[in-house]
Amino acid sequence: MTVLDEAQDYSEYLTFAEGLARQAADIFRTGFEQSTSNVQLKGAVDLVTDTDHSIENYIINSIKTRYPDHLIVAEESVAAGDMNKEITDVQTWIVDPVDGTTNFVHRLCMTCISIGLAIKKQVVVGVVFNPIMNELFTAVRGQGARLNGKLLHVSSTDNLKSALVATGFPYNRSDQLIDHILLNCKVVLKNCRDIRRLGSAALDMCYVARGIFDLYYETGVQPWDVAAASLIVEEAGGHVMDMYDSAFHLGLGRIACGNPGLVKKLNQVLVRPQD
Repeated sequence: MTVLDEAQDYSEYLTFAEGLARQAADIFRTGFEQSTSNVQLKGAVDLVTDTDHSIENYIINSIKTRYPDHLIVAEESVAAGDMNKEITDVQTWIVDPVDGTTNFVHRLCMTCISIGLAIKKQVVVGVVFNPIMNELFTAVRGQGARLNGKLLHVSSTDNLKSALVATGFPYNRSDQLIDHILLNCKVVLKNCRDIRRLGSAALDMCYVARGIFDLYYETGVQPWDVAAASLIVEEAGGHVMDMYDSAFHLGLGRIACGNPGLVKKLNQVLVRPQD
């Protein structure tokens, strides 16, 4: 298969994924207005709503109908034990029906649908859609990243002191982990312009691709949090890696991204956890 043929195939997948996100947006908007009802706990602070389940079921059924041989890794199905979260060489759709569920429940507009497609463990299509703000971020490997059709590029900031940095907090609230996260917040804050926390990993990363945030880092992320957005950052000229200066992969659980030079500088100030 030629490179041109591959690009055409990926574009077909993008059209399909974009259509799924747009069609699921009606469920999303309705749930957003009714978000204080039908909220359950998956963990001490990890929320799930009927909207999560409704959107995920819609997307899974649509993928199975269109591509019956493809695999699917979806947040709520994995949490329920209905599927594992392994990313294989087979075409694998990676779905977060509502990224930023806590925001969603509290009617804070930084929340989105995230759909990625990985082939041979490499994400080739990414769609992140915030229906409340009508922000559709898309990327196809080798074809750039876009917001509502407009090409994106990461910021050109090369000085960490001038950087606006985004981060997030995991659901694991053990004292040891919280102490380490707060230590890194202190270190980063002393070395950058300021820190923001939106509450949606996918949107944090899309805002890096957009050039609003210069950097983003977080520990405790899952494949569905970052799969689609990682490609969007890369296709916007950014670099995605481990927080601690090693190669990134979807099962790592940690991430840092930004323009290539600046993300390296972030790696140099982050404090590694003690073994």
